[in-house]
Amino acid sequence: MIKGFIFDFDGLILDTETPHLQAWQEVFAEYGEHIQLADWLKLIGTGPVDYDPGIDLFNRRQGNLDLQAVRKQANTLTTQKMANMQVLPGVINFLQAASELNAPLAVASSSPRDWVEPLMQEFALTQYFDIVVTADNVSHVKPEPDLYLLAAGHLGLKPTEVIAFEDSVNGIRAAQAAGIYCVAVPNSVTGHMNVEIADKIVKSFFELSPQQFLTRQDLN
Repeated sequence: MIKGFIFDFDGLILDTETPHLQAWQEVFAEYGEHIQLADWLKLIGTGPVDYDPGIDLFNRRQGNLDLQAVRKQANTLTTQKMANMQVLPGVINFLQAASELNAPLAVASSSPRDWVEPLMQEFALTQYFDIVVTADNVSHVKPEPDLYLLAAGHLGLKPTEVIAFEDSVNGIRAAQAAGIYCVAVPNSVTGHMNVEIADKIVKSFFELSPQQFLTRQDLN
């Protein structure tokens, strides 16, 4: 029986991924370079293990680059581009409905806590969640299952008693590795990924309601 829900953060609740990509695209363009989307998609939903844009640009410039300054520039541009960011469509409606049903809610993010929590506070999201687990809490981020297992444990639920919501392949793999049914809600960036491995795929949270999962209608 489904009792609770676990959410990814970046790209699912807030589309931080688009401004982040756009910022690095601008930085690369200043040096006459271009980011390959296929490379960028490798870092979504996980840490900079398989791809690091700063190192990529550094290598292309054969070390003729102030890496620290470039990272700072990209971070500044990302912040600027996030100025008009809004919670993604349907998310608040789902969270409010789930809260009214007293369904336990958690965030499981591969990002660091000092990135996730300020944004949650800024967008008044903290009130909806019982627990937030981030990269700071585990040894291995997505696609490993650690974050999801920890989040479910904090909610006092078994993996089979929760639904995971993700936007990336790494996130989907993490949820499924934990034994959790996963719904993919891709955004404008992760829409370029093949998320067919998800148990269910929707275009936005407007297609979803807590009731349909809590009554197990979509798990047959």
